[in-house]
Amino acid sequence: MESNLRKSPKLGHPADGSDAKYISGLSTILVATIQEAKDRISQIEYIFCSQLFPNFQSLQQIYSEAKEAAEDAYKEKEKDLQHQIKRLQCEKQQVLEENQLLKLENAKFISIETQSCNRVKELQQELKQKTLEVNEGGKYMKICRSFLNQNPPSSIVMKRQ
Repeated sequence: MESNLRKSPKLGHPADGSDAKYISGLSTILVATIQEAKDRISQIEYIFCSQLFPNFQSLQQIYSEAKEAAEDAYKEKEKDLQHQIKRLQCEKQQVLEENQLLKLENAKFISIETQSCNRVKELQQELKQKTLEVNEGGKYMKICRSFLNQNPPSSIVMKRQ
């Protein structure tokens, strides 16, 4: 191709007529190729706009609806969980209060038990003391009996006078 082309003394003008026809033919092919590309692009646009885009829009709408439904379900679940948390916190508070009351009652019972043990010990001590007194009284009674047996009562009365 370079061998057929000659340099023109003037830039922008072909050197001979055969070159002009060759370039003209190339231009025509180039224009036809561009036109064919435009036609194909138009067909692609048509297919996209008339067939794919509506499907895409419907898919986008389906996605939006699914997303909205998922968000609603999430919010509902979150509300449910918050309600459960509040209920469990109330139950926890009640259990803590009951625990505190049971501790107070336990402390009362321990105090009563301690007092009862102390009272039992006092009563046992008292019983020992009374038992000792009764035993000593029994000894004195024996002594008195033996004394009375040795000395008749009439002699005791006379001695006093």
